[in-house]
Amino acid sequence: MKAPSYVIRTFFVLLAAAAPAAILLCYRDSSAMAGFDWPRLVAWITCLVAMLVLFILAGLKIRGRVLGVLVDERNRYSLSRLQISLWTVLVLATVYVAYLANIVRGPADDALDIDLDYNLIALMGFSLASFVAAPMALSRKAEKPGGEQDLATNGQQLLDAQNLSTLPSATGQVLVKNNPKDARLADLIRGEDVANAMVVDLPRLQMLLITAVIVFVYGVTVGHSFGTSTWLLDHLPKLNQTLLLLALISHSGYVVGKLIPTSATSTSVLPQQTARALTASQRAASLAGDLQARLNACAPGDPLYDWLRRSLALTQVTSAEASALIGQLDAPDFNLDAISRVEGRIDALQASLSSLPTGPAARQMLDAPSEETVRKVQQRLYNVGHNEVTVNGIADAPTEQAIRAELVKQGIARTDLHPRPYRYFEELAHLIK
Repeated sequence: MKAPSYVIRTFFVLLAAAAPAAILLCYRDSSAMAGFDWPRLVAWITCLVAMLVLFILAGLKIRGRVLGVLVDERNRYSLSRLQISLWTVLVLATVYVAYLANIVRGPADDALDIDLDYNLIALMGFSLASFVAAPMALSRKAEKPGGEQDLATNGQQLLDAQNLSTLPSATGQVLVKNNPKDARLADLIRGEDVANAMVVDLPRLQMLLITAVIVFVYGVTVGHSFGTSTWLLDHLPKLNQTLLLLALISHSGYVVGKLIPTSATSTSVLPQQTARALTASQRAASLAGDLQARLNACAPGDPLYDWLRRSLALTQVTSAEASALIGQLDAPDFNLDAISRVEGRIDALQASLSSLPTGPAARQMLDAPSEETVRKVQQRLYNVGHNEVTVNGIADAPTEQAIRAELVKQGIARTDLHPRPYRYFEELAHLIK
């Protein structure tokens, strides 16, 4: 009985790993693409589908559910598990096919020269942090006594509404289902406490919707890039800074929502202090986004680079402290000065960031194309009929106009080429003949 399941899993492992390579090897001639790189796109979709099926098979094997990998130790579908699973499948399939396509199509020295998006790496870090922090946040509620009356009322309502096999139980204030088959998709947006098990948890709903939008938008962008980009990829699609900040705020709200007590036994928490701690966490998350944007515009040689890197680390620690404060407000020995100290650090960091100069960063200077490369491009433009171009090694206005005209003639968009100027001119030197 076990042999067929092993055969199926082995088949999909091979499909995810070998099928993309086979597709790309069969179509190694760029002249057969006719303007659309469908072999690379099909290879990516094949890898993506095969990885999703492997996740489904793992869930069926371990939990007996199609979405079993999303079922946590409380026998509920976990939002943090859903998010980290989606990003793992999407990013692994994308990176694997991108590198594999370059290996099959180009020289080995350039195959791994792909510019990965640091915003995407940061977003995966947020997902991993939420996955780790979520159980830690719930453990605080599990240590507190729960409401027996809430469990009796909401447990019975949940039993009837979701047609569960057994009545749910509780660990402290945290609701626990007793059978993996009782997991329902509604768990992704319902409260996790005994007191709010029948209520839609808005931070969870917000995080679910934002995750769905970002994963879908980035997946479509990757698919379009694989189909229309240059023969050899030198970068993956960039994740917009606004989307990264939106995801960071939703992650903060998600973790903070797990820390806020909902039981009637926790009436000692002051609403105004909770609001202060939540506001401080959101301010720190917003400041971290600003610092990350400034850091991305700097190179290691920039005088501001080290200051921005240290400030970003301090801001991230401050954001985590602000989130943790909410779970500590009802402690008898809690000192309200802790909130003031966090707010003071955020104010100081914002004031320091506002006072920074806004002149050109070192990365902008390092990104400038060399005079030799510009001369090469200008000479080729002149040779193909752009007589207004002067071969002087300076990327002046006539040169830019001629480049745009030549790209239009060849049907190439500026976004298809590398965003950094020095790489952009290197590509132009190969394209303009």
